Amino acid sequence: SGSSGSGYGLSDAALWTPSLERLSRAYPDLDLMRSADSRLRLLDSAKLEVTYAHQPASIQAGLENRACSASLLRLANLHWLHRRLGECRSPLAALIEGQMIDLTLCESCHRLRAACNELRALLVPLPMATQVGGIDVEPVSLSDCLSRCVGQLESLGGLKCNFCAASDDSPLDGRHGYRQVHPSQQHHLQRRMTSTPVAAGGLLSPFHPATPIQRGQLYQKCQLFGRLPRLLTLQLMRSVPAGGGNSHLSLAKNERQVRIPIRLDCSMLLLSEHSAADDDAGAGSSTGHLYRLIGVLLHHGSGSATSGHYTALCRCSDRWYHCDDQSVTDCDNIERILASPTVASTAYLIIYELE
Repeated sequence: SGSSGSGYGLSDAALWTPSLERLSRAYPDLDLMRSADSRLRLLDSAKLEVTYAHQPASIQAGLENRACSASLLRLANLHWLHRRLGECRSPLAALIEGQMIDLTLCESCHRLRAACNELRALLVPLPMATQVGGIDVEPVSLSDCLSRCVGQLESLGGLKCNFCAASDDSPLDGRHGYRQVHPSQQHHLQRRMTSTPVAAGGLLSPFHPATPIQRGQLYQKCQLFGRLPRLLTLQLMRSVPAGGGNSHLSLAKNERQVRIPIRLDCSMLLLSEHSAADDDAGAGSSTGHLYRLIGVLLHHGSGSATSGHYTALCRCSDRWYHCDDQSVTDCDNIERILASPTVASTAYLIIYELE
């Protein structure tokens, strides 16, 4: 059991027990999660349901469809609880871990595939700096940078879709990434889905990276938060290859200025916010989606990303401090400090706390 009091003394079980209670009411077959094998079979059935039972015209159409979005929410919840129930994790992991849902859709056969991944720190791309006289012409907001990697639809080309390959009578074996589903799940899947392709030996599940070929289909891609962590860590990608020399040894620094807000709203980056399904199972963060800034790591030193000096801005009891080795000074006006060109161009790691 967790320790008494508020703050970060709660055990990991206290974080997922409310979700488990909501899921048990929403999904009567949750009793299959009593063993690791049962959880994996249930998770496989949820993946197959997303892929075989729904063929939306686009990812956006799938999110707006009640049945399809309900399948996505079910998959996100089951994956989250499978990881919570199946691992011994440290209290720190319980604070910083979130969940990312990667969605891909083939524009030829309209098969939608979803992959759930653990998230501990999010890499946030930055546009290159455009400076005049050493000052950025147009500083970019952190929210805009975040939306470039989460919640944005992208188009990909030149990839091989296994469903389209199967329709061309391609061999169905391990070389094409197909794998058999446990026989005990076949009846369960056929009962839940209206149309499920069946091959000799069982159902087919093409959950693997697509293989590049010379002539491929067009894909849509999008990633969303399935669960928001209590502590959201954002790492700005300031390192870029330098011209000339060995690129893996020569890294330049992108000093694009970033406007860092004190409060960050991540609601539009959540799967549950884009979904048309009723959130009876508690998908997404169970406590909210508004964050408050608690720390900024700064990397000083222009030109190179491989050398320099680190300092930090830290919040403690609603007061802010600048930590520079053994020197700790008060920060009277944090908004003004964050907006200064020095901080805006050197911010490297940003940490938010869920309100």
